[in-house]
Amino acid sequence: MKDNTFHSIWFHAQRALRNVNAYQYRPADQTYSYGPRRWWLSLNESFDLHPVIRNIVEKHCVRPADWQLLLLEWPHVSIEDDSKIAYTRNEENGQDFLRNGSARQTKTTIGKYLSRHWPHVPDHIRRDWAGVFGVSQFDIWDTKEGIISSVELGPQSCMKSSYGSIPFLTSDNETLLQYHAGTANAAEVPWHRHPYFVYNPEYGWRAAVRYASGKPTVSKNWVAGTVATQVKAYVYDDADNLFEVQVAASGTGYVQTAIGAQANLVFNAPNATTGQSTSALNATLIAAASQGQFRIVGFGPEGIYDATTNPFPTVLVKIAQHQFIANKTAI
Repeated sequence: MKDNTFHSIWFHAQRALRNVNAYQYRPADQTYSYGPRRWWLSLNESFDLHPVIRNIVEKHCVRPADWQLLLLEWPHVSIEDDSKIAYTRNEENGQDFLRNGSARQTKTTIGKYLSRHWPHVPDHIRRDWAGVFGVSQFDIWDTKEGIISSVELGPQSCMKSSYGSIPFLTSDNETLLQYHAGTANAAEVPWHRHPYFVYNPEYGWRAAVRYASGKPTVSKNWVAGTVATQVKAYVYDDADNLFEVQVAASGTGYVQTAIGAQANLVFNAPNATTGQSTSALNATLIAAASQGQFRIVGFGPEGIYDATTNPFPTVLVKIAQHQFIANKTAI
């Protein structure tokens, strides 16, 4: 069952897929651009391959039924539930990943995913593979407050107040959170409104709870006031890094001849809820031989400015005033 050549195939296929989709000069188009599967490149850079899958393909070297499909799906640990695998099922969902992140990725259990790609491997071997990936601590909550809290503090469910279909409201959930934080007492929480109030521990009802402690929170931004421990931050400081930024206003000057020109940033405070940046590139280009903050090297997938179809073009830029290299003026 072990295929010693598969590890080499897998390694070189990853490298080839990264190279063909990387931002580079395309002789056929005579311009710089990303490859057709830019979404896969972004996925590959955002997530590590799931440890169970990595273990199978790199250590055990067991070839799946369709290794090309496995590579394109790039399975990884689900952000929403670290006990599950998330993967990109098709090209459409891949393109959506560029716009909406992991929202449309498919989530499934490790066992089901292994059955999908290794149906030729006996069940007991697949079970052993999946068992290597440990899960968090479990506990049994044996009070009405605990049973209801297990739903309200757990994953999304039709029996959760945030779903909007039960008498227990989101404001009630806020009081419940205050109760667990020690700033409200149990009597302040309207437990009786919750459908799970019927599960009386006196008759043997319990809630099995899996703690998600230890699961890292990954974010592209740090919202002011956020408290955390064991924080790990990454900063891009390479002068050759490319950044994609949208023009702040109708950018009539952002046409093919703008490549090599420079522009400054229009700074705006980020969205307070999502943390998403609202800063943009100034619609007015810097004059030739003058110094700007960013140098324009290309355009996004929508291309150059067009009054009808692309009035606010997406531009690819490099930092023109970088502390590691000498300043370069606009041309």
